[in-house]
Amino acid sequence: MKVDLAVDLEIQGFSGSGVSDYNSGLTNCIVTKNNVTQRPSINITEDGESIGALNDRARGLYYWENNSKKYIVHDNDVYETTQDSVAVGTITAGTERVTLLETLGATPYMVVLDAENDEGWLMNGATTVVAIASNFPSTLVHGGAVLDGFLLVMDEDGIIYNSTVLDPTTFPATGFKKAERENDKGVYLGKHHDNVVAFLSRSIEFLYNAQNSTGSPLNRRQDISYNIGCVSGLSVWENGDVIYFLGSNTTGQVQIYKLENFQITPISSDAINSYVTQGLTQTGLKISLNGLSAMGHDILILNVYTLTGASPGTIVPSISGAYDTLSNKWGFWKTCVNSHTTFPLVGWTKRTGGQNETEAARTGEGLFYNGDVIEINDDLMPVDTLLGTAVYEDDVYDVDVYATTEGAGSNIEAVIRIGLVTGETPGYKFQARETVEMENTPSTQTLTIKHSDESTNNFDSGNTIDTSCDRKEVHRGGRFMRRNYQLEYSGDEQFFMKYLDLDLREGL
Repeated sequence: MKVDLAVDLEIQGFSGSGVSDYNSGLTNCIVTKNNVTQRPSINITEDGESIGALNDRARGLYYWENNSKKYIVHDNDVYETTQDSVAVGTITAGTERVTLLETLGATPYMVVLDAENDEGWLMNGATTVVAIASNFPSTLVHGGAVLDGFLLVMDEDGIIYNSTVLDPTTFPATGFKKAERENDKGVYLGKHHDNVVAFLSRSIEFLYNAQNSTGSPLNRRQDISYNIGCVSGLSVWENGDVIYFLGSNTTGQVQIYKLENFQITPISSDAINSYVTQGLTQTGLKISLNGLSAMGHDILILNVYTLTGASPGTIVPSISGAYDTLSNKWGFWKTCVNSHTTFPLVGWTKRTGGQNETEAARTGEGLFYNGDVIEINDDLMPVDTLLGTAVYEDDVYDVDVYATTEGAGSNIEAVIRIGLVTGETPGYKFQARETVEMENTPSTQTLTIKHSDESTNNFDSGNTIDTSCDRKEVHRGGRFMRRNYQLEYSGDEQFFMKYLDLDLREGL
């Protein structure tokens, strides 16, 4: 029988912020064209651990087109281009993610919205950071939007405030509109197509620019709304016109949803719903959603973390879940480079194509909680690097990665746990052989296949296979009733696996 390796995550048990047992799932893998392969590799281009002033409170990353520069918010500092420099401005200290936007007008601004401290900040082209003071709301939820020249923010009562058009420095006294379909609280304000979307604790509303001559420019849409609440403003990821968020329905069920083309669809399984619900009810646990794009896939990253120490605290990551929006598979992502054990993504900048004469192509960049700035390598070479450089030679497979003396490369450790196999019969089975159907790797690499009989995670030491050989088989698998299989690979060449072919015979 052939067992598909493109499995989904099936959680069997969890404790606190960690997953203690799972039946099936992919770790550091993605599914592409019916193959399972390693996730894209990363290169840490700026080592947060080596910069003395940082304290594991990275909060935001943004590439400002107007200045053609990258900006990083770390704790209370705003840095330009690199954190290994003097901050260009300061805001109030904190740990929660900030929202970074840019406005239009005669004087373009980069906006920093800090819901943790209920503050808004502006930076002009001269990189002077100043607070927004004029009629700015006294409380602030996460998110924010720029719509038709208006900067829009929302307070905890669900009131949406607008700036003067093309002037984010001024919020008029009458410029506000309340989201009031339900008697609930504001959680997050986002932008969906040409609408503003207000995520509240028990409902979702959409508003559009009605070009009102007085008061707020916004009117509520009467044709669409949802009785689904948003659980946390940190648990929202806007990816263009698609928004992923952690929400709850009228019965209190917590799950992860996708908002696309004004339609809402749940994307998380029952087990993941239980996990995130339990995580939110555990004292001190926080859940954030972020994401990135690579290898033709958009990946949603779910991070669970805690805060330790004196307020505002230090971020301690616990686990990183990954949802592949193309294959609709959940799994885990982690990295070993620079002492990380999870994939603690805080923010991501947009890529630019660079297909015209005035725009240079640039890769997207990410920010980890400790200040590490990362780039994704779409080079099909599964090695995470610290300050590394990829060197390409003539043959497509003749690729080496060199790291500076400050840090070496770390091969991506990919794990495929298939789940308990019964062989479609309740009795004992004898396994004559097992064969991995996959492309040969160019040179010798080691794949380990482990077994766990009658249990999801009590695996033996396993058998090894040379993935460059034509026959990738293990013989004399013994007798079992139910068996779980785990494939482990940490080579430095990309693999492409399809099936595990099992030769099973019924026994007594």
